[in-house]
Amino acid sequence: MNLPCREPLITGDTPIEEVLRKHRRCLLVFKRYGLSCPRCAVLKYETIGQLARAKGIDLHTLLMELNIAAGLVGSNVATLSPAPRSPS
Repeated sequence: MNLPCREPLITGDTPIEEVLRKHRRCLLVFKRYGLSCPRCAVLKYETIGQLARAKGIDLHTLLMELNIAAGLVGSNVATLSPAPRSPS
């Protein structure tokens, strides 16, 4: 039985350029983080992990949002924002 080949998930080692070339909807995620120019020459060879470290972005959250935007995982796999605190 041959199963369909599933595209690998976006990881911290994935080049930004590859993400944008394969998954145009991920541009919206980058813009939400204030990265209005992820296609700039400076970022051409950077990875998602390098970008997260340089900008102080939580890598796990960024990867989840990118993989959801790319349609590689369902949006119900993780909570992306902290649970609300109960009043003290």
